[in-house]
Amino acid sequence: QELDRDRATIYANEIAQLRKMSRTILKSQISLEKVILRLETIRDFGDVMNVLAPATKIIRRIQSDLSGLVPEVAHNLRMVDEMLEGIMVEAGNVTGATVSVMVADSEARRILEEASEIAAQRMSSQFPELPEILDEGEQQRSRVHRTSNP
Repeated sequence: QELDRDRATIYANEIAQLRKMSRTILKSQISLEKVILRLETIRDFGDVMNVLAPATKIIRRIQSDLSGLVPEVAHNLRMVDEMLEGIMVEAGNVTGATVSVMVADSEARRILEEASEIAAQRMSSQFPELPEILDEGEQQRSRVHRTSNP
């Protein structure tokens, strides 16, 4: 029975790690999808600054989140970030436009929060909740309760 408890603990820890990794990857995917949607809806150069500033913040955050899990993706995101930074510099030179750092931060934060909520909802539907491990006294009471109430 002790071996079963140890094995259950190991499995529970593995599932917890898988959930954490899956949630991070799913949140990253949703965030990138939102960034792509925003990039596709740019109407003119003035919008470029307002869309790209939060997008670069989101990409940097995702890059940081994925660097330990999927280094290749993190590297590619760094390259995308550098390209977007270049576009922002060029757009700023052409239009003279600038973007408020506060606006970019709040927009990026809002997108990341939305992605986190969606990821949490999807994770709860994809991964079952883990049962709590009962101590021996609770297990015995549970067995007695089940046998006395057929």
